[in-house]
Amino acid sequence: MIDQEGASLPLVRATLAGRETYLILDTGAVQSILPYGFVTATGLRPRKHGEFYFDANGYRMLLQVVPDIPVRFEGETESGPMDFQFGPPLPAGFGIFAPQSLIAPGFALTIDFVKEEVRYDPQDVALRRLSEAGEVVQEVALRNCGNEDVGNKTHRVVEIIVNGVPTWALLDTGSTRTSLFGDNPAMDSMKGLKGKKQEVRGFTGVRGQSVVVDDIPVTFAGVTLKLRTVLLPLASGAAHSTVTSCGKGVLGADFLRHCQIVWGHSSLWASCHPG
Repeated sequence: MIDQEGASLPLVRATLAGRETYLILDTGAVQSILPYGFVTATGLRPRKHGEFYFDANGYRMLLQVVPDIPVRFEGETESGPMDFQFGPPLPAGFGIFAPQSLIAPGFALTIDFVKEEVRYDPQDVALRRLSEAGEVVQEVALRNCGNEDVGNKTHRVVEIIVNGVPTWALLDTGSTRTSLFGDNPAMDSMKGLKGKKQEVRGFTGVRGQSVVVDDIPVTFAGVTLKLRTVLLPLASGAAHSTVTSCGKGVLGADFLRHCQIVWGHSSLWASCHPG
């Protein structure tokens, strides 16, 4: 994991087109993106236009697509093809890996940053491996963002309990910390807690003056974690201008210090340990 403004973001080591690199694992991203320099240095060529990229200031850029790049994660013996877009400047110069741009039906990505391991294999194999290792794995209920149909599984909105209050949050490891928006029902339970004011920013474009409070109990997949939590004054709709409803908060990268995730094509499983 790398440090970003006092918090950490998950890095995945991978070999792309025969060249080793690191990618930020961003479960809130719509597409996987490579830095412009990597594309030019490896001689890769775009084959078509992609989607528009909106930065935190609202500027947009038409991305290009480099299709079918052979990708192999550390510890794997075979490469699989992935499409990457490129064009925008990226934080810290790393590329972005959106899990859903890789996963085919019946397969899953196992994410374990405690053991520093990411593996892509059939979902039943992944679940069996965790079970045989003695992990208690729980399936996590999901729902989509407001403007995503049933067939679009890009984003995962999950139910969590924050300070005893149930709520829904976008699972977004592109944000360094777990955050609550101003209209979150758990905000009332935070009154009177002391925190530190700071400017917050996430790779998803969430920005604003915030208060950071330590050791807030956040229950995910049946296990309660103590997480440093960001309280944002803006409402959930303002935080996600292109998404009508992605929950009233963000479950950020910090929870990965306590949980192993099996990210399936249309499912999510987790094994967490208290912390």
